[in-house]
Amino acid sequence: MADSTRDMRRSVYERDLKAKFGNLELTEITHEDLRALTGAIVERGAPATAVHAREIVYQVYRWAIERGQKVESPAELVRPALVQEADLFRRQGAVAGANFAMLALWAIR
Repeated sequence: MADSTRDMRRSVYERDLKAKFGNLELTEITHEDLRALTGAIVERGAPATAVHAREIVYQVYRWAIERGQKVESPAELVRPALVQEADLFRRQGAVAGANFAMLALWAIR
């Protein structure tokens, strides 16, 4: 792994993940928690960072599962594309004025 990639991941962990998840057991972190965290990161205008945060969580769980931990990864239910699309909706103000049909079509595409 390149030094710049490692440094970026460490920065995302320190800034966005450590305070929220750092003291929790793997079984205590839900996909709702991760979705809320990535949503907050998107809201502050950092969608790429939100995707990186989700990827770090995914990698942590993958590493643990490969070593025999019996846990489910919350990142499996928070797809990176949805994190990025949440930013698009935020920028367009689409969710506030959306009706069910609009959101349904967006969600199933």
